[in-house]
Amino acid sequence: LSEDKLFATLDPTTRKMELPSGEQALLTDTVGFIRKLPHHLVKAFKSTLDEVRYADILLLVSDVSDPEVSEQIKVTEQVIEELGAAGKPVIYVYNKADMYGNKDVRLDSENSVAVSALNGTGVDRLLSLIEEIANRSRKEVKLLIPYNEQHLINQFYSEYVVKGTEYSENGVFVDAVLDERGISLYGKYIV
Repeated sequence: LSEDKLFATLDPTTRKMELPSGEQALLTDTVGFIRKLPHHLVKAFKSTLDEVRYADILLLVSDVSDPEVSEQIKVTEQVIEELGAAGKPVIYVYNKADMYGNKDVRLDSENSVAVSALNGTGVDRLLSLIEEIANRSRKEVKLLIPYNEQHLINQFYSEYVVKGTEYSENGVFVDAVLDERGISLYGKYIV
């Protein structure tokens, strides 16, 4: 939903999307952050905003045509810190680039992109940036999965890239590409 009104998005919405490499990712849209939101509403939205703690990458979407965009970003970063999600990779997405005209959109960092939800400008760059950042935390590892825990191999195939398997007398060697979460979950099997 794209509307120019407060609280157009009240509940988190999660959708599967395809990255340029063909890999699948989940994208969750949460309620936006609003400066000077009454305290009782902050509490009401806290459970909705808690979604950011579970994200691998945060996309901070701002209206580039808004003269207070810098202040809004600061407020959002502060809320993210309060939610315990500071330190996660962030992509700054400046929407409404089509309304900004031919002016030079100054991007804050290499993790910034100007897009137009209206005409799709910059979306390819955004998807590439998401994939690039996701790949930074991935590592190719070799795991030895005991035969009595073979169910884990199905999880690797459904959640990660498996480059190969080899059966041995002690279990199955799996060559896989894991992210930080996968390494923390399955680290005890890494050889």
